[in-house]
Amino acid sequence: MTTAATGTATDLATASELLKASETELVIFDCDGVLVDSERMEVEVLAEVLTWFNIERQPESILQHTRGGSLQQLEDAIAAIYGQPLPKDFKDRYRQHQLGVLADVKALPGAHDAVEAAGERRCVASGGPMDKMTVTLHANELWDLFAPNIFSCYDIGSHKPEPDIYLHAAAAMGVDPTRCVAIEDSEFGVMAAAAAKMFVIGLARDTEVSDLTRAGATVTMESMNNVAELLGAR
Repeated sequence: MTTAATGTATDLATASELLKASETELVIFDCDGVLVDSERMEVEVLAEVLTWFNIERQPESILQHTRGGSLQQLEDAIAAIYGQPLPKDFKDRYRQHQLGVLADVKALPGAHDAVEAAGERRCVASGGPMDKMTVTLHANELWDLFAPNIFSCYDIGSHKPEPDIYLHAAAAMGVDPTRCVAIEDSEFGVMAAAAAKMFVIGLARDTEVSDLTRAGATVTMESMNNVAELLGAR
């Protein structure tokens, strides 16, 4: 189910009616780009990584096609531009550089309010690895608001846009997937949650509303402040 709007975010009244009608029991948060502002910092990380291979390409153009996916997808995209396989230690070097940069990441404005509005039945289902979330969530006093209910695609061996991480999170929390609301900011993430038959709030901060709607978002919001208001109105 999607709203008719594809170019503008869903108005709060309409979104509230749809969410109330869904009678959801569990709120599932993506991490990067939803709870913490790491997606924009990833541009800085990738810009440095591209210099390792003398690649003159805007990092935004690469991230646009890999956001919400796995590190392997990003490596494949870089290798395609580079014209040959990347060194075997690429992932380790990338993660080390990434964690150094992300130590300074900030929570999105409204993220803490959205977590509070979600109530006690909440968890995280992220495409990022656990060591990354350990850094970013602890840095913003978010870890203890979710632990131990923090789930990573890397721990189950399946990545967005496959629905497995959302199905895994719902099962772990003992809630039917159709009774869950997921908050996602990327097309891959929205596709994953929609495939799991969840009510999907698409955060149109770094992704176009039309792209999120096309991917399967039930409603779209422009900021986490809007998301907090929507969750609070349930």
